[in-house]
Amino acid sequence: MIKDIAGRLGKIIGRAWAQKGFRDASQRYRLLFENLNDAAFLADAETGIILEANRRAEALLGRWRAEIVGMHQSQLHPPEKLDEYREKFAAHVRNEHTVDFDAEIIRKHGMLVPVVISASTITLDGKRLILGLFRDITERKRMEEDLRRRVEFERLASSISTNFIRVGLDEGRRCDTYGSAGCWTVHRC
Repeated sequence: MIKDIAGRLGKIIGRAWAQKGFRDASQRYRLLFENLNDAAFLADAETGIILEANRRAEALLGRWRAEIVGMHQSQLHPPEKLDEYREKFAAHVRNEHTVDFDAEIIRKHGMLVPVVISASTITLDGKRLILGLFRDITERKRMEEDLRRRVEFERLASSISTNFIRVGLDEGRRCDTYGSAGCWTVHRC
């Protein structure tokens, strides 16, 4: 009888420890998920419905978590590109590997935000899910555009100065530059 009671007590204590361990693991998962530097979305791989989102996701979209959870993943993106993003999601589910790609999301009030998405297919409690990490790349895109404009300006300036020198020489002129003002002056020979 004492062995029977001890055995039952051992099972009860074992279950309690297992449940505590599960709660601890769940709390660790929640802590990690909430404190990621990127917006995180966990979506059902079959339906595309968002099951979970973190604080950064709320900030990125300008929406409360309660608004995000239950949305279809394609609703994160501009409506005119709905089919494109649904296909990317479906292709990712089919291929089951991590992908990174540039995309756009649409904030609650309609503002478009460029992002890079890193998505992975995972299985959790027997359910296939997609974990998407979204990083705002607005600043990167701004710098890329500034660089593109500078390169275009320099190409244009170089083309103009090359053509100017060629025209000047073709007309028997000598071209000199005076660096302090950065101006070209043309003198007849």
